Amino acid sequence: MKMICKKERGEKGFTLVEVMIAVAILAFGILAVASMQTSSMYGNSTANRLTEGTSCAGNKMEELLTIPETDAQLSIGAHGPETVMSGVSRYEVDWEVIDSVDPSNPLEDAKFIIVTVTWRDKGHPKSTRLRCIRPGLS
Repeated sequence: MKMICKKERGEKGFTLVEVMIAVAILAFGILAVASMQTSSMYGNSTANRLTEGTSCAGNKMEELLTIPETDAQLSIGAHGPETVMSGVSRYEVDWEVIDSVDPSNPLEDAKFIIVTVTWRDKGHPKSTRLRCIRPGLS
């Protein structure tokens, strides 16, 4: 006995080709979203390290602004490096103290402080720098 399948009027459905095309489009979209997610995670990681590095520089700058002017850390010249660990990241903090910014500076006994923090991100060196003028107390 032979069975004959007839398509009745109003019966609707998808062909195998249409389903395969839809699945291919869906897979392409999912791959694009996955790639975007990876880029987003890398960007967040880089921003986190930059924030931590800037925070380390700010902490050192605050320390240098609050210690007595006669402290060895405020002697003219380059200082450091000091190693700071934050989570699993390692930061190197260096600072330089310059006698005055400009010879015609009205703050003759002021010191110019530059704090530089360096670290490695995915094998590449990165850094951030803060500058400040510390007025003399005399």
